[in-house]
Amino acid sequence: YKLFTTTRYDEGLEKLPWNHDDGKPSPFLLLPYHFQRLINATQSHGWTEAQKALQDYEHFKSICLKAVEDFKASNNTDPKAFRLRVALDHHGVFQTTCAPVPPFASDPSLLARGAPPTSPQNVIEVRLDPSPTTPSLFTSTKTTYRPHYDEARVRSNIPPLTSPQGPYFEALLIDNNNHIIESDIYNVAFYRSGRWVTPNVKYGCLPGVFRRWLIGQGLVDEDQDSMLVKETVKNGEYVLLSNGAQGCRLGKIS
Repeated sequence: YKLFTTTRYDEGLEKLPWNHDDGKPSPFLLLPYHFQRLINATQSHGWTEAQKALQDYEHFKSICLKAVEDFKASNNTDPKAFRLRVALDHHGVFQTTCAPVPPFASDPSLLARGAPPTSPQNVIEVRLDPSPTTPSLFTSTKTTYRPHYDEARVRSNIPPLTSPQGPYFEALLIDNNNHIIESDIYNVAFYRSGRWVTPNVKYGCLPGVFRRWLIGQGLVDEDQDSMLVKETVKNGEYVLLSNGAQGCRLGKIS
């Protein structure tokens, strides 16, 4: 297996004052956070050779820029936005994968800045996994070893993520004590007492890039009272979904 992180290159991000890189506008979504995520993951997995490959942030950034430039050159196109996955093996070898995506139409943090909208668009259907997932190193770090997420989707009776309909559905994972963990490709937050609240990392969720930023900005609170358990999730309620490639999306429990 490999460690990986998925960011977004989007020229529109340079206009957002909060998306900076060492104080300068950046077309990558929170790239320094992605770099730190990989460092933390290599430490958690004990990959010493991979840690050596992450000693220089500017080198990491140049790998990301080269992936975008190479895609444009080889396809003779100039998309304004890409999803960029950067994988790292235990030898410290990088592998990048680039795919064009529609540019952001608005600030990707907007949904976290207030209550759920009354008439939302493009809502993802979120189904509660009927069986628990045991938290492990593979839920708390982002790796290519993902059978636990695939199995949760099967149990939740939703299509595979790689299918055409897959991105419109998410499985909401719980642990053996019914604590909410996350969905399969997003961190989650629920609107409680006028605030968005996200599961505590101690229950095994991925400490995601956008989640980290949302907490740091005071837009989302980490659950300190174990309030986010299976029994409190209501059918039809909205859930804030976030990751380091899409920013915030809105889901609905079904």
